[in-house]
Amino acid sequence: MRLKILFFFSLCTVFSVKSFSTYLNAAIVGYKDCTNFENYKTISEKLENDSSLHFCKLNLTEVAYDKTDGPHVYQSLTSARSLFDDDHMIIAIGPYIDVFTSMQYVIRKQVHLVTESAEIPEPSDRTFPILPDATSMSTAIAQIVEKLNWKKVAFLSQGDFAPVLSLSQKNIFVFPTQLPVNITSKEDPDLRQTLTTLRINHMEKFILHSMDRDVVKNVIFAAEDLHLLHHSRKWFLTYLDFEDIFEKSFPTSATLFGLQMLDPTRLTAAIPGEYFKERSRFEVAVLVDTVNMLRHFLTRGTDCYAQPERNRFITKGNILDKMQERENQFHGALGAYHWILKPETQLRIKTNFNMSITRLNGKVEQIGLCTFSDSGPILRVDRQMDRAVDHKLHEVLQNKTFTVITRLDPPFVQRGHRDRYEGFCVDILKEVSSIMNFNYTIKLADNGVSDWDKIINQVVKGDGDIIIGSLDVKSSREEQISFSTTIMDSTVSILLQKPPATPTFFQFLGPFTSHLWFTILGVFFVVGGALYLMGRYDTTQRESDQQFDLKESLWYSLNVLLQGGTEYAPQTTSMRTIVAIYWFCTLIITTAYTANLAAFLTLKNIDNRVKTVDALVAQKKINYGVLKGSDLENFFAKSDNDLYKRMWIHMKLNEVDIMPNKREDARKMVQGENNKYVFLDDSVMNDHYAMEHCTTLESIHQGFGDKQYSFGFPRGAPYRDDINRALLMLQENGHLDILKGKWWRSNCTQAEVEKSQIKSSSELEIENMFGVFLILLSSIVLAIIVEVSKRVRLEIEKRYHKHKVNKEIT
Repeated sequence: MRLKILFFFSLCTVFSVKSFSTYLNAAIVGYKDCTNFENYKTISEKLENDSSLHFCKLNLTEVAYDKTDGPHVYQSLTSARSLFDDDHMIIAIGPYIDVFTSMQYVIRKQVHLVTESAEIPEPSDRTFPILPDATSMSTAIAQIVEKLNWKKVAFLSQGDFAPVLSLSQKNIFVFPTQLPVNITSKEDPDLRQTLTTLRINHMEKFILHSMDRDVVKNVIFAAEDLHLLHHSRKWFLTYLDFEDIFEKSFPTSATLFGLQMLDPTRLTAAIPGEYFKERSRFEVAVLVDTVNMLRHFLTRGTDCYAQPERNRFITKGNILDKMQERENQFHGALGAYHWILKPETQLRIKTNFNMSITRLNGKVEQIGLCTFSDSGPILRVDRQMDRAVDHKLHEVLQNKTFTVITRLDPPFVQRGHRDRYEGFCVDILKEVSSIMNFNYTIKLADNGVSDWDKIINQVVKGDGDIIIGSLDVKSSREEQISFSTTIMDSTVSILLQKPPATPTFFQFLGPFTSHLWFTILGVFFVVGGALYLMGRYDTTQRESDQQFDLKESLWYSLNVLLQGGTEYAPQTTSMRTIVAIYWFCTLIITTAYTANLAAFLTLKNIDNRVKTVDALVAQKKINYGVLKGSDLENFFAKSDNDLYKRMWIHMKLNEVDIMPNKREDARKMVQGENNKYVFLDDSVMNDHYAMEHCTTLESIHQGFGDKQYSFGFPRGAPYRDDINRALLMLQENGHLDILKGKWWRSNCTQAEVEKSQIKSSSELEIENMFGVFLILLSSIVLAIIVEVSKRVRLEIEKRYHKHKVNKEIT
């Protein structure tokens, strides 16, 4: 390598008369294939071509460290040591690489201009860092966080946790969090899992410590997707070009703090535009400042406008003296370049430069200044750092988009017109989103999963933001997710058939059995027949107007039975004896009928169906069951209550027949013809089905097994409290009740509902007495028919008789 450099200058001497210049030889060190040599060379040539300093030039040489294996490492070290043994090579530029950049074994004479922020364990007064040292940065970060009054923070970094100690010394609780080593996008699964864990732990303050712009952006965008850029969360970014992260519009309700070391106005316009497309502004600033600083030191004390008599080379002593001067120091895009030697560490650190303390809250603004002096960082705050902001409900989640996970479970969530989602929970979500101006996308759980525990696992992994549906609050679920305020309460209910609403026109016959009615009818005929026979042989009746023929005897018997009046009266002792006993029997029959009729009509209005679990256990005719695998089955199985234990034993013994796997099967069993099965389930489910079949089914609440239905959120989700505020608004203004009435509404008319209900009052309706009026009407019609028939018969006989007389006369 040394021979190549000498050969290069020899050629310049032989072939060009005007090739004499003053040179500053620098070696660009780094790992193989990432030394940045071409970038330094391009910038150097660009700046040199645009400059009038024709006789001062930088001569850059690439020195790569190949760590593939032992032989390559040895070859790299040998080549580097050979190069740095040349007295004309005065400066090394690049990161600190352990042995490869050792100031004792490799870079033994030269100045090392360190271009990356890292701990340098090897003391040397020839090491000059471009960036602030780790100790000063740690102190500055701790002072800023203390000024923000943060007491507990999550510290995110890919490996540099130097500020953690300084933060702890300020009595700040730090939660160190290792970021994935390779973060290529915001969708990185390890990154999302890391942020999800922080969210679960309810972390509210975050420090993101990284000098890689792409890493910072990916973390911030992933945090945005996980809704960690919320107004209740605060972030502090230690990346030294805060404005470059948010150069474009970045709407967020979160407050983000950062540092701005880079002054973009000092980046020369001569740098090609594509440099800013391929790399960050900060990377370009380091490249440009390094080259410009070398040119600055090269031109100090050198006449670059006149050609020297021979090639001259800047020596190590010259460059070292110029870099240690207190005056006329170089000022670049990353501030002033001035170094001091720390006696306690024998390391040089960069001092006398400033960083702006910035805040993003709608727009980027400077709120203070951090000056790095010889004695350490000094803060100056111009504005209130962590100001309180009034977050209005319609603004806090504005334009955010949430992924909503659910399962089909009518009437909470179901498919409607054009396969769109609808239901009670969907309507609530619409109301909340309209209040808070956020967007949402509803999707079914992966692979059509319907088990809530599996759906919850999806949300825990970060695949969803909100769960809606028939999700009830449980202690086991509370360990995995957070719940909203209650949107609906429920208890256990019994689903059973309503009694058949068949018309009873002949209810007046109900007090007596059919046998008794036929007996009374028989008595009527017997008494009538007895009066006829006794009247026929009664000699006192022969001259009387009261003749007890068969017709009058039956009529008299009917009058006595119905307590009517008659002109006839029996004259003999035997007939009067029969009538007196008949009156007595009639009195007993009438009294018994009246009492039984009143009792019958009263008992008819009493609902004697099995309507409680106590009544279910006490009887043997009607079976009962619960949905297999449901929470209610688990409730009965684990209950210590004697009543519920007995119910569980009954259900378990008949499990195959009375514990269906689907609710639809259970409802079909309830609607069976034999009416010998009732189904126990959550009242919201039974109520909905009973209202769909309001004329045949009824849901009766039991007052145990209380449940609360809510929305689900990932644990630590910062937007839960905001959505809870909106839900409480819906409760207060009655919208939740309106929506519940919409989805738990009977399909029957009011008349149909009233008709199917068992009345508790004793009022009689037309159908109760219709049979009496029907008999009366039938009797009238029959009487008319008989009378008309009689008159027709008499007319026919009259005409026949007249015709016969006329015929005889003729």
